[in-house]
Amino acid sequence: MPVATQVIVLTSIGRGAVASVAVVGPRAVAIVDDHFRPASGRTLHAASPRSILYGRWQSDRGEDVIVVRRDECRVEVHCHGGAAAVARIRDSLIDSGCQLITWEQWVSSPRSSPYSSLSPTRRAAIVELARVRTQRAAAVLLDQYNGAFDRAVADVIACLDRREVDVAREHLERLLKWAPLGKHLTAPWLVVLAGPPNVGKSSLINALVGFQRAIVDPTPGTTRDVVSTQTALDGWPVELADTAGLRDTTDVLEAAGVEQARRLLGIADCVVGVFDLSVSPSGGAEHDAMFAPFHRFLSVGNKQDLVAGLSGSQHQAEKRELTQNRIEVSAVTGEGLDRLVAEIGHTLAPQAPPPGQAVPFTGWQCAVIKDAAERLGAGDMLAAQGLLNDLLVGSMGHG
Repeated sequence: MPVATQVIVLTSIGRGAVASVAVVGPRAVAIVDDHFRPASGRTLHAASPRSILYGRWQSDRGEDVIVVRRDECRVEVHCHGGAAAVARIRDSLIDSGCQLITWEQWVSSPRSSPYSSLSPTRRAAIVELARVRTQRAAAVLLDQYNGAFDRAVADVIACLDRREVDVAREHLERLLKWAPLGKHLTAPWLVVLAGPPNVGKSSLINALVGFQRAIVDPTPGTTRDVVSTQTALDGWPVELADTAGLRDTTDVLEAAGVEQARRLLGIADCVVGVFDLSVSPSGGAEHDAMFAPFHRFLSVGNKQDLVAGLSGSQHQAEKRELTQNRIEVSAVTGEGLDRLVAEIGHTLAPQAPPPGQAVPFTGWQCAVIKDAAERLGAGDMLAAQGLLNDLLVGSMGHG
């Protein structure tokens, strides 16, 4: 079966100054030549590799483009960044027989150039680096692109070559320890703010993201649905979810919101239980019991700015009941937010990977490592070696 010539849009969707389209395959030069009218009159076919030509696409009244002939099987077309210009070039190439694929498919393909010499993990890291949203997560992925994961797998294989099965299993278990963090380098952690009505959850969300994302109103029960927004906390990508106040209610809409909030609590990576310091400085046993089932739970007292003006022996007694693991904040003044951000980050990632640490970051990698460890446990060393070799030279799989 003949190899198809493919067209790949390399730049992201949206307006930009310049967009790039790659044509890759055995007919790349010939197909582009059919549409390109170089200003010099010299055809792309006659140009030497790495030649840069200026001209128009399809006619004298067509799109201004710069065409680069990378080699015999790869040509790049650079045009204005508008969606219409890109679509016109892309569609004309498809009409000429090119197969449209995404840039992720192109990078992931073991036959693609210039990435065919890279390992599956390094190709996967390129894809994920384009999606990453924080510098801290990008640094971890960059380590994997630079070979941290591949070196760790090669070390395990070397252990098996020496018949050091127990050492190999320990290495695999250490790799799996980083899997939860690797999963969330690009997919955000889910952080759910929950608590009774009118404790300031929406205000706290707005304070954390730095702009008004959630509706704030003094009326209890204002939030009746889940409102979420993505941001970065302590350098990690997170999705903050503002939920309806947890209480018994006869209002049908509010009750549906409360039920949805409870479902979200069950899948959260971190639950921030919020109470009103001005009403109950210690939060109270009822607050603790509400969130006791969740092992990743932070107890947060909001409205600290209102507490400053309170006095009285009862208030002081309740104040002394505050434990060290409870965090006092003010969504109005910003007091305590730095500590809250740091505590959320530590809850999600109790240990940050040191520079150069191998971290599995795709579902395929984690599944292979887990399977290899199980094969070693069953005494099937050859099967484990085969699986680990696939991590270095095989297909990236899915996810």
